[in-house]
Amino acid sequence: MNWQQLINKTLGKNRSFQAVFKTPEGQEVLQHIAKMGFVFQPSMDTRGLTEFNEGRRSLALDILALCNKDEAAILEMLKTHQQEETQ
Repeated sequence: MNWQQLINKTLGKNRSFQAVFKTPEGQEVLQHIAKMGFVFQPSMDTRGLTEFNEGRRSLALDILALCNKDEAAILEMLKTHQQEETQ
């Protein structure tokens, strides 16, 4: 995949996430993801489920980040990633 394809794919994914989660139904689903993903409460569990809960939390935070990133921030992130890869 060349650089332009990576940019197009990443921006397209970001636009899709934002389009879906900006709707009232999407906001409801996003709220549910945050709740189930331990965004609002500790993920630590005394029954040995902490690692599982942290995985859920990580995914929820990734989704929230995608919904809140603008295209300029994504392009800057990709540029930084490309620079690190070429060093």
